[in-house]
Amino acid sequence: MDARLVDTPSGLSKVIMLNKVYVNRPCDKGYFYQPDIPFNGLEWTTEALLKHVKSTLE
Repeated sequence: MDARLVDTPSGLSKVIMLNKVYVNRPCDKGYFYQPDIPFNGLEWTTEALLKHVKSTLE
């Protein structure tokens, strides 16, 4: 996983850009992988993510 910080145009904050690259993995054009546990929550904290994963596995 590659993570980089990008400044916003205002310069008042930064955005974390995550990029995961699979090497030598077949993938058709326009195809993307669906996550096993999708997370669409508005609160992107570790605690919120772990709570969601635990509730999904129960």
